[in-house]
Amino acid sequence: MKIRNTILLLLTLFVNTYTFSQNIIDFFQELPDTAIRQLTKEQRKKIVKYSLDNNSYDDAIEDLKKEGNSYAFSKVDIQNGFLEMVGYFEGFFQMCYWNLNNGEKLIAVYEQGSGPIGYVEHFDFFIFNGKEYQPVNINDIIPNIEQDFFRDNYESNKKKMEKDEVVASLLFELPRQGKNIVVKWGNEETQETYQKYNIVGNRMDLIWNDGKFRKGKIYWKE
Repeated sequence: MKIRNTILLLLTLFVNTYTFSQNIIDFFQELPDTAIRQLTKEQRKKIVKYSLDNNSYDDAIEDLKKEGNSYAFSKVDIQNGFLEMVGYFEGFFQMCYWNLNNGEKLIAVYEQGSGPIGYVEHFDFFIFNGKEYQPVNINDIIPNIEQDFFRDNYESNKKKMEKDEVVASLLFELPRQGKNIVVKWGNEETQETYQKYNIVGNRMDLIWNDGKFRKGKIYWKE
């Protein structure tokens, strides 16, 4: 009986270790099609096959020339849990994940479109508990932040910008190093232009806090 219980314990430990040893490529292949540009699992396997070792945009372009590929990785960093994909669409696609204190994973799927300005096409989060992927509302992960970029009078300054045809977008940068997300606000005009509307910066760090993010500093960056 003791031997049987020991075997069952070892088997359970093995299964749990295997399940939670999955990396960013596994998540890319296993998430629902709706999260990965409606790409089927077979299509994703093909992307992995051709571009797993890619580290640059040029690498991706080379793979897009093979066998009619429509997508390829431009960056793959398994150790840091990050990947970026480009292809025959405007913009780019990124994924990363964080380890939660309870042993689960929080996975981010971000797609940024372009033309005529950059915009967020999709920004989705999933919890992976070792067996299944559960979608999480972005509002439960990231706080409301746009107003923080204005010193005061957010509504009136936004109206002035619209009247003056001053364009601004709200974009995100997933972390390849570290755990914090960078918010990129503005993106279309100069610092001097934005400062006329009481804007105090064009970047904000969102600080990782075990499954959620809190607002960090706002600063200017070219």
